[in-house]
Amino acid sequence: MSTAIQIHRDEYGIPHIEAVSENDVWFAMGYASAEDRLWQMEWYRRRGTGRWSEIVGVSGLDADKLFRRFGLDTASQNDAEELTLETLDMFQSYADGVNDYVQNHELPPEYSLTGTAWEKWEIWHSILVFKVRHVIMGKQLPKIGRLELLNRLGAEKMALLDGEPAGRTVILPPGTVGKEALSLGRDEFEHALEELGTLAIEEGGSNSWAVHGSRMISGKPIICNDSHRPLDVPNVYWQCHVICPEFNVAGAAFPGVPGYPHFGFNGSVAWNITHGSADYTDLWVEEFKQSDEGLLYKTGESWFPAQIDKVSIKVKNAPDYDFELVSTSRGDIVYGQPRLGAAIAMRYTATDQVNHQWECLRPMLYATNVSELNRSQELWDEPVNNLVSADIAGDISYLYRGRIPVRSDPSGRVIPAIGSHDGGMWLDDVPRNELPNATNPPEGFLATSNQNPWEKTDPFLAHEFSPASRAERLAEILSQDKQWSSDEVITIQSDTTSVPAKRWSEQIGVLNDLEGFSKDAQTLLTDWDGNLAKDSSQGFLYSCFREKMIEAIYRPLLGEETWNWIHLPANASVKAIIARWFYGLGITMTSQTFAKTPDGREMNTLIAGALSAAWYQAIEIAGEKIDNWRWGLHHRTVAVHTLSGFVDTDLLLDPPFAEMGGDGDTVQVSGIASETVASVSFPVSSLSVYRQVVDFSKPDDGQWIIPGGTSGIPENQHYSDQLPLWAEHKLIPMHHSLDAARAASRHSYTISH
Repeated sequence: MSTAIQIHRDEYGIPHIEAVSENDVWFAMGYASAEDRLWQMEWYRRRGTGRWSEIVGVSGLDADKLFRRFGLDTASQNDAEELTLETLDMFQSYADGVNDYVQNHELPPEYSLTGTAWEKWEIWHSILVFKVRHVIMGKQLPKIGRLELLNRLGAEKMALLDGEPAGRTVILPPGTVGKEALSLGRDEFEHALEELGTLAIEEGGSNSWAVHGSRMISGKPIICNDSHRPLDVPNVYWQCHVICPEFNVAGAAFPGVPGYPHFGFNGSVAWNITHGSADYTDLWVEEFKQSDEGLLYKTGESWFPAQIDKVSIKVKNAPDYDFELVSTSRGDIVYGQPRLGAAIAMRYTATDQVNHQWECLRPMLYATNVSELNRSQELWDEPVNNLVSADIAGDISYLYRGRIPVRSDPSGRVIPAIGSHDGGMWLDDVPRNELPNATNPPEGFLATSNQNPWEKTDPFLAHEFSPASRAERLAEILSQDKQWSSDEVITIQSDTTSVPAKRWSEQIGVLNDLEGFSKDAQTLLTDWDGNLAKDSSQGFLYSCFREKMIEAIYRPLLGEETWNWIHLPANASVKAIIARWFYGLGITMTSQTFAKTPDGREMNTLIAGALSAAWYQAIEIAGEKIDNWRWGLHHRTVAVHTLSGFVDTDLLLDPPFAEMGGDGDTVQVSGIASETVASVSFPVSSLSVYRQVVDFSKPDDGQWIIPGGTSGIPENQHYSDQLPLWAEHKLIPMHHSLDAARAASRHSYTISH
C-alpha cells in the first residue's frame, strides 16, 4: 500500500518533508536530494569508485588511481553488508527515493553535456559519499609533506623549524628508501591532488560554540556553528527538514546520505561538529624487491609476498588503463611504485575494518537530551569530531567522538614510519570513555575551533592541531564577564578580528627609525585592532605583509627549490605547516623584545623589510590610492563547478563572486588560496559552508544559511540565492515547526511511496 508524502519548498527552495512514517521520510529525503543535487551525487560516486576518467578522459586518471588505492568502494560495500535491519531500511528507503525520482524525471543538464548514463543508486553508494568527503581529512598529507621537507632540509634544519618530533623517526629517518618512495610517486600524487580540487584540501576546520543559560540574558542556552570547508559547487551541505510522527529534524545533510551526522536540531537537542584533528591515518615507507616468488616487501630482515590485485580503469577517448593495487600487512599502497622498489602504505580507520557508525544516525534523531545524544555516538568511527550540543533542559555538552588507534610506539606520529621496522603498529583502540568530554563546564560556554581539546598527552590524539588563533578569539570574546544577548552570540559568526594580526600590529608599532614605504606601512598598521573587515585597507596591507613576512623568514631557510615547491596547488598541506610555524613565531614575539628567526636573524630587521615589500605589493595590485585597498575587493570567493573547463556550454556553471573579510586566522574564516585565481589576488580557499543557530529561548526560530543555494542545477533560481545573504552574515529561518513549514511553503507537492 502506497502512502502520500508532502514536500513543502520554502522561498529558498529548501525541502520540508511531511510524512506519516520514518521510512517515508527517508524515501522522500532521497527523492528531494536527487531532485536538487543529483549531479553532485554522481560526482561523489564516480570519484569514490575511481571512475571520473570515464567523464573527463586522461586528466582524471591519476586521481582515479589514487581513489582505487584508497579502496573506499570495497569498504563501503563491506559496511553496507553489516547494517542492522533498521538502519538497512533507512538506507534502502533513501536509495529507493533517489531511483524513483530519476525514473520519473529528466536528468540534470550535466548528464547530457558529458554523455553520462544514469546507474541505479545503491545502499553502499550513500556510505561511499560520506567516505569520499572525509578521506583527505586525516593526517596522511601532513605526514607525507613533513617527510618531503625532512628529506629536502635534513634532520637538523627540520628539527630547528618544526620542533623535535616524537619517536625514532628522528633518530632513524627513512633515508634512501624514503627519498626513493617520494621521488617515485611525487608527480603522480601531486597531479592527483591538483585534479581533485576541493576534495584534496584538508585544511579549513570549523567553529562551534554553545553558551549556557547562566551566561545568557534569556536564561536559556544558545548553540551556533560556523563549518569550514572549501567552496564546492554546489555547496557540500544541503539543508533539509524532515517531519514524521517519530521525529522532527532540520539540519545540514550530505547529498546522497540519509540523516544528519554533523548538524541538526530535533526540537529537544541541537548538535554541531568541528573536525577533531585527530590522527587516525598511519603511513609506512615500504621497501620492495622482485623475486621468483613475485613482488616482496621487507619486514625486519625477512621478505614477504605482497598482495596484488589487477584492476582496469575505463578512460574517455583513450584505451583502458590497467594497473595493480598492492598491499602489505600494514596497509594499502597509496603512493610510489612498488615494482621499482619503494612506496608508501596507508592504514585508515574508514577502510581497515567494517565501520558501524551508520548505526548512530537514527538514535541521534530520537535523543531527548545531550546525554542521550552522546551515548548514541559510541559506535562512531571516522572522522573524529568535536561534537558540541545543547538541549531544551538547559544543558550544554562536548564530546570528542570517534575511533583513535593505540600504536605499539610513536614512530609514525609525525612522518611515515619505516615499514621494515614494523613500528607504529595498531594494537587496539583508545577506549571511548578516555576521550575528552564535558557537560556544563564552569566557564559557562564551550568553544571548539579544531584546537587541542586538553592539556594531556595520553592517550595520544595527534601530533598537531589547527593553530589556536580562532580558539583564542572565541575565548577572548566569550570569557567577557557579562550576560549575553542572543544577537551578540550570533554575531560572533561574523567576527573578522585576527589575534595574530593584533600581535603583529603591536610589534610593528614599537619599531624605530623606519622611513619610506616601511614608515608608510607602519603608520597604517600601528594601533590597528586586527579587524580584517571587507572595507578595511589595513586588512589588505596586513595580508600583503603577512605574505612577505613568511617569505622573508622561510624562503632562505627552505631554499629556492623547496620554496617554489610548497607553493604548488597540490602542496596546500605543506604550506599549512609553514603557516603553523609562522603562528608560533607570532606568539613568541609577544614575550621577546628582540626576537630572532630560527636561524638567528633579527626579526625586527625582517619586519622593516617586509613592511616595505608589502606596501610595494599593495600598490602593484591596487594602485597608490588607499581607497582601492579595500580588503574585500581583493579577497573574494572563486567557486568552480565540477565541469568548468571540461565542457563547452552556454550554461553559467560557476556562481558569482562574493567579497569576504577575515582570513584563515579569524572566526569568520576565509583562508587564502596559494595562487591568484581569475585575477583575484587573494582568492578564498576555505570558508563557512554552513551556519546554524538554535536559541533555546525560542527553539522554533532556528536559523541557517549556506554560501550558495539548495539546487545544484545551474539555471535554477535557487542555485545561489542564499549567497548574497550569507556574504552579509544574514541567516534565514529554519521553519522548524510543522505549522511554520506549511506556512512558509511557496510550492508543495505530493509523492508516493
